[in-house]
Amino acid sequence: FLPDYIPEEGYSTLPYPAELRNRTGVTIEYVVVAMQSLPEQFPILLAADDLPNVIINADWYYQGSLTSGVDDGYFANLYEYREYMPNYWYIAHSHPEDPSFLAHLLPEDDMIVSMWCYEQERAFLYGTVTRGDWLEKLGMVNDDLVTFDDIHILLKTFKTEFDCDWPFMLTKTLGNYGFFNAMDTIPVITNTLGALVDNGQVAFTHTRAQDFNFMTLINQWYSEGLIEPDWMSIAASVDAKDLITAGKMAVVGLVPTEVPGYEPPNAVVADPNMYFVPIHMPLVYEGQTIHCGDARKWVSYGSWTINAKTENMPLLVSYLDYFYSEEGAFFSNWGIEGDTFVYNESGEPQLSDFIMEHPGGMAMAICAFMRNPLTEGGVSYIWRTYAYPGGDRFKGFLDYWADYDYDGTMQWPSSITFTPEQTGRLTQYSVDLMTYITENYLLFVDGSEPLSEWNSYVDGLVASGLNECQEIYQEAYEAFMERIASLQ
Repeated sequence: FLPDYIPEEGYSTLPYPAELRNRTGVTIEYVVVAMQSLPEQFPILLAADDLPNVIINADWYYQGSLTSGVDDGYFANLYEYREYMPNYWYIAHSHPEDPSFLAHLLPEDDMIVSMWCYEQERAFLYGTVTRGDWLEKLGMVNDDLVTFDDIHILLKTFKTEFDCDWPFMLTKTLGNYGFFNAMDTIPVITNTLGALVDNGQVAFTHTRAQDFNFMTLINQWYSEGLIEPDWMSIAASVDAKDLITAGKMAVVGLVPTEVPGYEPPNAVVADPNMYFVPIHMPLVYEGQTIHCGDARKWVSYGSWTINAKTENMPLLVSYLDYFYSEEGAFFSNWGIEGDTFVYNESGEPQLSDFIMEHPGGMAMAICAFMRNPLTEGGVSYIWRTYAYPGGDRFKGFLDYWADYDYDGTMQWPSSITFTPEQTGRLTQYSVDLMTYITENYLLFVDGSEPLSEWNSYVDGLVASGLNECQEIYQEAYEAFMERIASLQ
């Protein structure tokens, strides 16, 4: 993540990997590749049969499922070495209330492909904020914002009372950090189909009456001048930073660690009293339970996958299992005392000045000089990111966003996989279907396609393979639920 700060002697000479070698007695030769180069490097190494013993994020780069990578002889089935991973095995079985978690770690009853990064505590990583100073002037607090109607009134008030040109930040993918989940859909557009489960039946986002309701709301906000006309240029808050700091946009999605960069004294702002507060995901009606879109999970992004040709498999599996132990988890999250962390007056670890003031940025320094939760397995302490003076305020954002009623009854299980035969059938239809959605759904935002043409849009979905894709997803869902029943 910060290749310019790796010494000429190599990554292994940095304090963290050097101490890791001392603690485990295992010497690791690191292959350091810039993140942006990995998509090109991985297939080259794969074709040359030159993969390293441990591969990070294999699921990001391998063309096919990880289980097929085992069948093809590239990746090891670690189930055969489970006796060497007691800590990981314990974690895998630590959430009987969530069998899909175990199904993710064991995609088949007798298969473990990767050792995943485990979140010690599930938490939101992002959410929506608004101007706390403006709420004060209106005699309001963030708890007053409960429903979409409340948000709508607030946006119009910001526009008229504070000369806020485009108060709501809409992103070009419609993601908006889960802001619209209470509408029983997940509007974000990605390169894959968005599946939901409605009373046991698979449904796709961007295709249903709930999606029409969402688009009706967005079209109204756009027509009332509450959304930046050039919203398609906004992929994330950084693309709208000038508007936000100038007071021209005020309900925005942010990661808590981003907030200081949008407030004085760290940012040049139009109002020196400007500050942000978190707001809840709005509801359609008070007391509503949200059914889909919860981003909290036990499994993070990082993972380790082992080359099937590794010679000393027991040693390597035991080494990786160390990171799931109590000692290994603490050390890999905090690193070296006096280097990457110190103890505060309360005897609690907090990030050192070296990390907090690193010229490459605190977030990147955490990833570079300790275990990287974005790319590696192990156990992740989410609160570590906020372990610095004043960090409790931003940790409070996460707690605030998590305060809502959720039952997950419509959530598509992330652990579902498709058979090679199903994948082949999906390939026939899903590309055309996603292309159709991407090219047509967004046109309803600004009225380029009037909402009166919604039924014609749905007809186009059917012609592009909607029903065929639903049938395949339904097969996979029912097979998954049968397996979940067997795990309980």
